[in-house]
Amino acid sequence: MSRIWAVARQMISEGLRMRIALFFLAVLALLMTGAYWIRGDNTQVGAVKAFLSYSLTAVTVVLSLLTLFQSRSLSDELSGRQIFLLMTKPLPRWQYMVGKWLGIVVLNACFLAIAGGVIYGTTLYLAGRGSDLEGDAEQVRSEVLVARHSTPFIVPDFAPQADRLFEQRREEGAYFGEQDLDENAAKDEIRQNMEQRWRSVMPNEQRRFEFAGLRFQDHPDLKIQIRYFASAYGVPADEIIRSVWYVGNPDKGTELYEFPLRHVVNRYQVIEVRADSVAKDGTLTVHVLNRNPYPNEPQFNTVMTFEATNGIEVLFVVGGFGGNLSRLLLLILCRLMFLAALGLLTTSVFSFPVAALVSLTVYTLAESRVFLDEAFEFFQDSGLPPGLDAVVTFAVQGVFTLLKGLYTLIPDFAQYNAVELLIDGRNVTLMWVLAGVLWVVIVRTGIVLLAACLLFQRREVAEVSV
Repeated sequence: MSRIWAVARQMISEGLRMRIALFFLAVLALLMTGAYWIRGDNTQVGAVKAFLSYSLTAVTVVLSLLTLFQSRSLSDELSGRQIFLLMTKPLPRWQYMVGKWLGIVVLNACFLAIAGGVIYGTTLYLAGRGSDLEGDAEQVRSEVLVARHSTPFIVPDFAPQADRLFEQRREEGAYFGEQDLDENAAKDEIRQNMEQRWRSVMPNEQRRFEFAGLRFQDHPDLKIQIRYFASAYGVPADEIIRSVWYVGNPDKGTELYEFPLRHVVNRYQVIEVRADSVAKDGTLTVHVLNRNPYPNEPQFNTVMTFEATNGIEVLFVVGGFGGNLSRLLLLILCRLMFLAALGLLTTSVFSFPVAALVSLTVYTLAESRVFLDEAFEFFQDSGLPPGLDAVVTFAVQGVFTLLKGLYTLIPDFAQYNAVELLIDGRNVTLMWVLAGVLWVVIVRTGIVLLAACLLFQRREVAEVSV
């Protein structure tokens, strides 16, 4: 281990002296400074979210590119023949390669820690500045500088009702003459129609939504948030929907709170309510009454619809901004560890320009995996347009097959991108970080680093790389 750490220290020293590293760090500092002056929608919460979005994206991209280019140290030692001196010492090549990787990882961890500290301090400074808008500072505190867990409402099981209605319709002859009737498809259509009807709240109608799994420390001043997005039909000219929300269930020993609301349609809205509306079993009951509670205004025939499962969700605080940011930085470090191994693998085979091109290609594939997966599905479902040359069709099929094979090794970076969750004040869970450590670091990085060690072990160090 002492030999590996000696190589790692040498790699850290070289990395700090590399001009390309200084260039990338200067670019990162410039981008983060520019992110400070972005004001978003000219509100305090908009400025904080804009800074977090641009600065974290800049840190991720710049350090990813820097990691790939740090592997030039290995290429320089091969082309400059300095490695000859190392090979005369009792240092196994795999230890040399692992030491290089460890040095890059430690260097990246230091850069991430510094950048994270700057982002954390700047975010608190932006959040602490005064605002001319009422409630703006409180919105930053309650919706950004927190780690919130969300739970959607429970959709009732309409399958038994759909089965009964299907049998009733069949007895009444509704399906008479349909020889190829698919009973399961017909029942599923009935169930979907029932669910869609249940999601819509007609004028003067009340709908009950149940939430489960709410867990937090019992505190008299603690608040939870109900976030909803309602589509509406028959909206008045001012595009505002009026409704009454009742939160709590006295039958379970909770307080009941009433909220007369005016909210703009087709926008996310947030209701804050005390946590004593949550029952001891972790459930919350919400009734939505589609009626205008304001006596001096007319009643409107507005239909409220909560399309998606997260059309209404309950958010409750499970942690703070500092812990959330730390877990996000660990996810970024996981991808940097993979890229460090990738850079060393390619450099151990090719000259640095070719290795950089190969590494950037793999990095691009890892970033765009979601898009390419959708392309795979589209290709499998619909195929290529008719009339294409057979050679073209064969070539496209070959490329898709090759990429699909590569994706067994290349991680999906989008799957471990938690920037948007952090900005929205959502919890970056520890289980998510552990999944990144397992699949990105232990599995995929381990395979790539093992391949780099094996290839470098068999390589003739005096040969010319192309």
